[in-house]
Order: sequence, then structure tokens, then C-alpha cells
Amino acid sequence: MAKILVVDDEREILDLMEIYLTKKGFQVVKCDNGEGALGIVDKDKEIDLIVLDIRMPGLDGKDVFNELKRRQCKLPIIILTGSMGKDHLGLEAEGCLLKPIDLDDLMDKINRLLGK
Repeated sequence: MAKILVVDDEREILDLMEIYLTKKGFQVVKCDNGEGALGIVDKDKEIDLIVLDIRMPGLDGKDVFNELKRRQCKLPIIILTGSMGKDHLGLEAEGCLLKPIDLDDLMDKINRLLGK
């Protein structure tokens, strides 16, 4: 069973994704901030994929993404965003999804990235 880290400061999105992904057979780890996400990636070597919101207070998703790449993290990352604007310039994530999230699109990206 693949393990997915979902990082978003919106509790409703975290809960929705946990329910949906768990029903699809994934193990889900939730985090509501960037600092915590980096800590989870450092400690939990069983994470297979990250779903990362861009706009969060404190350490935002772009900072988390860039720090993970600086650390040479090889995990696939799907970016969540409320708008496809200049926030994403320079981010070479494996995929971007607009909010509100289309769960079928999310599932397609996850399956593609995990080779399913």
C-alpha cells in the first residue's frame, strides 16, 4: 500500500483527501504546514508521493518544494493551487491541480506517478 503525504492548511481539504485516498487503498499522512511536512519527509522513509498546497502561512508550498529539491528528494510531488499564476514559475513538479480539486484528476496523476 502506497503512502501519500498531503500538505494543506485547509482542514476540509485534508479531511476530504484522507477519506478519498484511504477508500482508494492508500495510506495517508496529513500535515497542515510546510515546516511539519519537511519534518515528516525527514523521518518517514515510507512516503511514496507528496500532494502539496502552494499557498500556506509560514513556510509555503513553493518553499517546501524548493527545499525538498535542494535536499535531492526524489519523491514525486503534485502541486495544489487556487490559481495557475506566477506562483508556479520555476516549479518543476510532476503535476499541478487547481482547486477545487477534481478527485478523478488527482487519482489519475497519483496512479501515473506511482506506476499503476
